[in-house]
Amino acid sequence: MYSDQDLFHYSLHTLYLITPPTILSLLFLTLYLITPPTILSLLFLTAPYGKHHRPGWGPAIPPPLAWFLMESPTIWLPLLLFPHGSNRRNPRALILISPPPTPLQTEMRIEA
Repeated sequence: MYSDQDLFHYSLHTLYLITPPTILSLLFLTLYLITPPTILSLLFLTAPYGKHHRPGWGPAIPPPLAWFLMESPTIWLPLLLFPHGSNRRNPRALILISPPPTPLQTEMRIEA
Protein backbone atom coordinates (compact mmCIF):
# COMPACT_ATOMS: atom_id res chain seq x y z
CA MET A 1 0.00 0.00 0.00
CA TYR A 2 1.30 3.43 -0.93
CA SER A 3 1.31 6.38 1.43
CA ASP A 4 -0.18 9.75 0.51
CA GLN A 5 3.31 11.18 0.20
CA ASP A 6 4.31 8.46 -2.30
CA LEU A 7 1.19 9.13 -4.36
CA PHE A 8 1.87 12.87 -4.29
CA HIS A 9 5.46 12.36 -5.49
CA TYR A 10 4.28 9.96 -8.20
CA SER A 11 1.60 12.37 -9.42
CA LEU A 12 4.11 15.22 -9.69
CA HIS A 13 6.52 13.02 -11.63
CA THR A 14 3.78 11.89 -14.02
CA LEU A 15 2.88 15.53 -14.68
CA TYR A 16 6.53 16.20 -15.60
CA LEU A 17 6.80 18.87 -12.94
CA ILE A 18 9.69 19.65 -10.66
CA THR A 19 10.54 16.93 -8.18
CA PRO A 20 8.79 17.46 -4.83
CA PRO A 21 11.87 18.20 -2.67
CA THR A 22 12.97 20.85 -5.18
CA ILE A 23 9.60 22.56 -5.43
CA LEU A 24 9.13 22.47 -1.66
CA SER A 25 12.60 23.92 -1.14
CA LEU A 26 11.88 26.72 -3.62
CA LEU A 27 8.58 27.54 -1.94
CA PHE A 28 10.16 27.72 1.51
CA LEU A 29 13.10 29.75 0.21
CA THR A 30 10.67 32.22 -1.39
CA LEU A 31 8.72 32.57 1.85
CA TYR A 32 11.89 33.06 3.89
CA LEU A 33 13.18 35.70 1.47
CA ILE A 34 9.99 37.79 1.33
CA THR A 35 9.25 37.64 5.07
CA PRO A 36 11.90 40.12 6.39
CA PRO A 37 11.13 42.89 3.86
CA THR A 38 7.41 42.45 4.47
CA ILE A 39 7.76 42.70 8.25
CA LEU A 40 10.08 45.72 8.00
CA SER A 41 7.82 47.55 5.57
CA LEU A 42 4.71 46.93 7.69
CA LEU A 43 6.45 48.40 10.74
CA PHE A 44 6.60 51.77 8.97
CA LEU A 45 3.64 51.66 6.57
CA THR A 46 -0.05 51.07 7.09
CA ALA A 47 -1.39 48.67 4.50
CA PRO A 48 -4.16 50.52 2.62
CA TYR A 49 -7.14 48.21 2.90
CA GLY A 50 -10.51 48.50 4.58
CA LYS A 51 -10.73 51.65 6.73
CA HIS A 52 -7.08 52.51 5.90
CA HIS A 53 -7.81 52.81 2.16
CA ARG A 54 -6.28 55.86 0.52
CA PRO A 55 -5.62 56.92 -3.07
CA GLY A 56 -2.24 56.47 -4.69
CA TRP A 57 -1.74 52.76 -3.89
CA GLY A 58 -2.76 51.34 -7.22
CA PRO A 59 -6.16 50.74 -8.74
CA ALA A 60 -9.14 50.30 -6.47
CA ILE A 61 -11.00 47.06 -7.13
CA PRO A 62 -14.66 46.76 -6.18
CA PRO A 63 -15.06 44.31 -3.26
CA PRO A 64 -17.23 41.78 -5.16
CA LEU A 65 -14.68 41.60 -7.99
CA ALA A 66 -11.79 41.31 -5.51
CA TRP A 67 -13.58 38.47 -3.73
CA PHE A 68 -14.26 36.71 -7.04
CA LEU A 69 -10.64 36.99 -8.15
CA MET A 70 -9.38 35.76 -4.78
CA GLU A 71 -11.68 32.71 -4.76
CA SER A 72 -11.52 31.84 -8.48
CA PRO A 73 -8.50 29.48 -8.25
CA THR A 74 -10.62 27.10 -6.16
CA ILE A 75 -12.79 26.62 -9.25
CA TRP A 76 -10.40 26.62 -12.20
CA LEU A 77 -7.28 25.04 -10.67
CA PRO A 78 -8.84 21.62 -9.90
CA LEU A 79 -10.56 21.60 -13.29
CA LEU A 80 -7.26 22.43 -14.96
CA LEU A 81 -5.20 19.83 -13.08
CA PHE A 82 -7.71 16.96 -12.85
CA PRO A 83 -7.34 15.74 -16.47
CA HIS A 84 -3.59 15.32 -15.90
CA GLY A 85 -3.84 13.47 -12.58
CA SER A 86 -3.34 9.77 -11.94
CA ASN A 87 -7.00 9.36 -10.86
CA ARG A 88 -8.57 10.90 -13.95
CA ARG A 89 -10.26 7.59 -14.87
CA ASN A 90 -11.28 6.68 -11.32
CA PRO A 91 -15.11 6.71 -11.07
CA ARG A 92 -15.04 7.99 -7.48
CA ALA A 93 -12.84 10.93 -8.46
CA LEU A 94 -15.13 11.71 -11.40
CA ILE A 95 -18.15 11.73 -9.09
CA LEU A 96 -16.40 14.04 -6.63
CA ILE A 97 -15.41 16.58 -9.29
CA SER A 98 -18.82 16.49 -11.05
CA PRO A 99 -21.31 19.21 -10.18
CA PRO A 100 -24.26 18.12 -8.03
CA PRO A 101 -27.53 17.53 -9.87
CA THR A 102 -30.01 20.37 -9.98
CA PRO A 103 -33.45 19.91 -8.39
CA LEU A 104 -34.98 19.59 -11.87
CA GLN A 105 -32.56 16.77 -12.81
CA THR A 106 -33.33 14.99 -9.53
CA GLU A 107 -37.08 15.31 -10.16
CA MET A 108 -36.68 13.94 -13.70
CA ARG A 109 -34.78 10.89 -12.36
CA ILE A 110 -37.52 10.15 -9.84
CA GLU A 111 -40.25 10.29 -12.49
CA ALA A 112 -38.37 8.08 -14.96
